[in-house]
Amino acid sequence: MVWIKAVQAVFMPVGITPELAIKITESDYKLSSLHCFSNLQHGIYHALAEQGSKVL
Repeated sequence: MVWIKAVQAVFMPVGITPELAIKITESDYKLSSLHCFSNLQHGIYHALAEQGSKVL
């Protein structure tokens, strides 16, 4: 699993395994505050968009 840090210290897990996804959903963690992406590229695009930037 890779974690990237975005604007305002928001952490977004990317590329998590199915097993970890199951553990997260079974936990008491508040999922509405968590942005998950299938790979690092999508996470980076999202982080840049949050800042008003984009990859050319």
